[in-house]
Amino acid sequence: MPNRLFQGIINQMREVLDRTIGVVDESGTVIACSELGQIGEARKGIISAGVFSGAQICVDNCTYMPVAAASSGARPV
Repeated sequence: MPNRLFQGIINQMREVLDRTIGVVDESGTVIACSELGQIGEARKGIISAGVFSGAQICVDNCTYMPVAAASSGARPV
């Protein structure tokens, strides 16, 4: 259920953003993405990089930020 919610939001954002955006779950699997072919893909290295530590992290030219950090006033770049 949350996957469909995230995908709906991303589909709306895709129209105004000129970048690929997505959501990964706690196992590092893409559960929603503006590039539909990436859904279900396991993102290697993001868990060990500490992506869920609360900070913005860059891994393999992708920037990750926990949703909780975004809702606390931080803005994704």
